[in-house]
Amino acid sequence: MCTHISNGRLSHPDADQPAAQDDRFLLAEYPRLRAAVDARRNLFRVFRELEFFAHIPATCERLRDRLRSCEYQEDEMQTIRHVAVEHVELEILLVEAEAGMKARMGGGDKYEVVYEENYDYVQNALGQRSTEGVDRFLSAHVKNVWDLGNEIRGRILSGVAGSFELVRNNPAAMVALVEAVEVYEHAAEEYSALCDGTNKQEDGRSLRFTDMRAAALTQIYQDFEWRALEVFRTIHMQNEDMGDEEISQTTNNTKSTMEAAQFTAVLNAANKLVADIDLVQTEMAPCFAPHWTVDVLWSSCVAHICSNQILNQVGGPEGTNLEKLTVTQLLELVAWIEFFRLHMEQMFPQITDLRSSNKTYFDTRPDLFTTNRKQVDMDSAIDALAWVNNLLDDIHRLAQEEFLQRIRDQMSQWLDNVYRGPHSQYRASNGRLTTSLCEDVFSLVTVQLRTVQTRLSPSSHALAVAATLVLNNVRRKQLEERQKFLSTLEASCAAANDFARMSERCEEVVRDLVRECNFGEDGRALLEASSSELLALFGTDAVYAAQHTHTFVFAPIREDAIAHQLFSKEWEDTLTNNDCVLVLVRTLDDFLADLDVFLDTFLVKKVMDGLVMSSAVFYLECLLTATQQHKDGMFSSIKRAMDRITGDLDTMENYFHRQAQEHPTLSRTVEAHFAILHAVKDIMALAGDISQEDGRRAVLILHKAVDDCHLTQRMVGDLWRAAGGGADAPLELLNSLREDMLMMSPEKSKEDKRRIQERRTRMAMSLEERRVVVGLSAKHMIANFYEERDKNMENAASQGVFGAFFN
Repeated sequence: MCTHISNGRLSHPDADQPAAQDDRFLLAEYPRLRAAVDARRNLFRVFRELEFFAHIPATCERLRDRLRSCEYQEDEMQTIRHVAVEHVELEILLVEAEAGMKARMGGGDKYEVVYEENYDYVQNALGQRSTEGVDRFLSAHVKNVWDLGNEIRGRILSGVAGSFELVRNNPAAMVALVEAVEVYEHAAEEYSALCDGTNKQEDGRSLRFTDMRAAALTQIYQDFEWRALEVFRTIHMQNEDMGDEEISQTTNNTKSTMEAAQFTAVLNAANKLVADIDLVQTEMAPCFAPHWTVDVLWSSCVAHICSNQILNQVGGPEGTNLEKLTVTQLLELVAWIEFFRLHMEQMFPQITDLRSSNKTYFDTRPDLFTTNRKQVDMDSAIDALAWVNNLLDDIHRLAQEEFLQRIRDQMSQWLDNVYRGPHSQYRASNGRLTTSLCEDVFSLVTVQLRTVQTRLSPSSHALAVAATLVLNNVRRKQLEERQKFLSTLEASCAAANDFARMSERCEEVVRDLVRECNFGEDGRALLEASSSELLALFGTDAVYAAQHTHTFVFAPIREDAIAHQLFSKEWEDTLTNNDCVLVLVRTLDDFLADLDVFLDTFLVKKVMDGLVMSSAVFYLECLLTATQQHKDGMFSSIKRAMDRITGDLDTMENYFHRQAQEHPTLSRTVEAHFAILHAVKDIMALAGDISQEDGRRAVLILHKAVDDCHLTQRMVGDLWRAAGGGADAPLELLNSLREDMLMMSPEKSKEDKRRIQERRTRMAMSLEERRVVVGLSAKHMIANFYEERDKNMENAASQGVFGAFFN
């Protein structure tokens, strides 16, 4: 009635004033009337649920029959899902019934007893006003429904256990299974939310929805572990069977062969399991709800099991068995660890920077689930993966160090055999001389790099380190063995061409390697630095070998009479047409004709530079030697001697200027290296009083070439006396220029001179030292000349003292 005559409220507050506290529904004071009204509204639902409750046994039997009849059928999983949907409705009914009845018996406001006179009937039906009576009343239905739930869970777990095959063969069936599990979880979550919203108390409630997700996740995790372990178990069994067959057929020790086969099989199995991570991500994970995180479960299983298998093969975290592995096995191990880390760090970027873990998982499987076992605890999963990542990072470092040492030793041995072995010499149709050195060396380099490259990923930093190590080995061997290839003129020419070809071949190898691989910035920088050093070394050695030919060109010249005729009486009086230098030029021209054929074009230019320098050094050396034989006034006519020197220099310069028509830059070399000869001539002309210049420029030019104040003074003094000059004049000139000479080259201490002497005696290692060709530097020739002269004087003095003593 109140519905028709009023709005159902006790008061009507104005819109501008707040509502009064007694602003309640009219029926608030009449609970029985309110209960009757509510019962009228829910009458249909009540009878429907009563009928549903009465048919629980029949419904359970029907669902069991349906569940059993679909076994091994194509639509089995879909049927399980439908059965689960109906079954969860039964659980919902019983859970709500238990909660409502116990709340009614407890006298709660929401479920308070409306008709007190009917309480005796309820009490007689339930036995007593207690929760135990409710439990006894519902026990038969509860047992029936929850037993059915256990059967459904068993069928779901059976399907989940073969999730890999199910996903590949029938993804829709996998989705149906997951939906069947989630039906129970959604019911539990909605009921829990309802309890929270209505302030229901769950204390005393004994019924819980069947826990499907926790069981399914545990089963999947266990199945993943079994699947990974089965892969390795099969490998070990096969290896044992093969070992038994080999032992029965032969008496030889096959233990090492078996271990190598087992190691390779373990790595292959680990590769397969890691590769399946992509399968789980792309094909399996979409069939599951996101919060199942099956990809994390599979990754954790793979990481835990594979790391333990790898540790067993390498001898634990210390890698005690690494020294027993071959280079190939070490490469495969490094490649697998990089492959594993690449996948893990792509999936879980946070483990890249997580370098420590609070737990160890050597013998126990990581516990990845939360307290209710219904979700994966990502913190635990990340911790377990970080621990494995750090562990394998240490193994990777140890294995990389071991295989790099093996490659270093192996490459060193191979290069020793190549560099020290015989090499066939070839003459091309155009006359170029080469040997098999380039092909022999880089065939080894290519084989070694290909071996490493085929087993490591293109982005592997270890590949860049290995390539750098190979190139460094070649560089070290080139530093040690260059000189052995320069025994003859032809050998030097062939070596120069070989070194130039090796530079080109090295550049090709490095360029191909960089193009085929995907090195990081550090790896690329490492490889570029190593290859640049090797390229520079080959280029320097090619030029050195080409210019080293001057020793063979001047060998007959030094043995010929012209070395003794220069600056002699005959040279001054009889050989008026510069005959000695003409012989030198003709000899150079004869050799140059052969060198032009033997060498590559750009090396011929370097040879011409060397011959210019060698000619200047040879002429100056002959002059200094003559000054020691005639200390005072070595010429009968200083003017005629200066004319002879001028003619000699013009003859040599004209010859080299003619060659400069084919090599334009040669003219600058002639001017630079013949400047010292002109300076010597000017100093001697000044000493002979046939020059009007003051000699300052000539002395400074000479000092620039000598680079030592003391030697410059000695040399100027010798030249001055040989030209017949007075003893005091050069001292005055040198003293006036001393400050200028010290500015050009400061005076060296004893320690500096000692270091320079040591550098001369040891093998040249730096590029600057290796560019110095013996016999092409006037500076070194002058220093050696006066050093040898001092030794001879000391020996003569000591012999004189001993001779006087014995006399």
